[in-house]
Amino acid sequence: MNSTNDNDRPGLSEKLGSGRPVVGLIVKMVAPAPIELAGHLGFDFALIDTEHGVGGADLDNHIRAADSVGLPALVRVGELNRSDIARALDSGAAGVAVPQVSTREEALQAVSLAHYPPMGSRGLATSTRAGRQGTVPGGAHIQKANAETVVVVQIESEAGVANALEIMNVPGVSAVWIGLTDLTLEMGHLGNPGHPDVQAALESILDAAERTNTPVLMIADSDEEGQQWTERGIPGLLVNFTTIISRSLRQILGAHRSEQLQRTLP
Repeated sequence: MNSTNDNDRPGLSEKLGSGRPVVGLIVKMVAPAPIELAGHLGFDFALIDTEHGVGGADLDNHIRAADSVGLPALVRVGELNRSDIARALDSGAAGVAVPQVSTREEALQAVSLAHYPPMGSRGLATSTRAGRQGTVPGGAHIQKANAETVVVVQIESEAGVANALEIMNVPGVSAVWIGLTDLTLEMGHLGNPGHPDVQAALESILDAAERTNTPVLMIADSDEEGQQWTERGIPGLLVNFTTIISRSLRQILGAHRSEQLQRTLP
């Protein structure tokens, strides 16, 4: 049974900093149940995608679902701005994933917007879910948030690759998520992550991560791909719920139609 006491379980910051493998479930659709399921199955965190999916009032319900099973919730914000980051963190997220971080200055801004002074410039409102609707003293809330809030930066552009070492050297960057789809799109190799130019860019990011001791997250669309990333020393795997469901349904449908066809053959 999951405890409602936050101190009874490791937070996302602790999990990422441990160096041990972690697996997160990406949820884009407006459906909190997959997040509960991920918690029951033992996933390390959920990643709620508000850039390409969930938005508005649904965000609170998705984070509630994560809270109900003791699962840290990371929110991918729509873009690097104060309102998106504040909304995610005030809703009770353990941290944010910020897309299209291409420079040191953008990484500094992401960290600043996610933390209260003196670490950053986040505005304070303890009447939110994060402040348990005003029942947590402001000082205690600030101390806990500044100690535990996770900031994941996404490197998914050629400029980001070029500046990867500077980005990951920014204090407060908890992990880097390599956005391989957008990176291959920009490089003109969409659907071909094995292209030598893409692989060279990937190696450049991984080298910067090793030099700065920064955890790396990658999407794994299959067991084979997950094994490939693990063998390359990447500790964090992201699994897309939509991809899993569509693949499973396609396999079931294909098997059923094949069986039906066999029965109708003379």
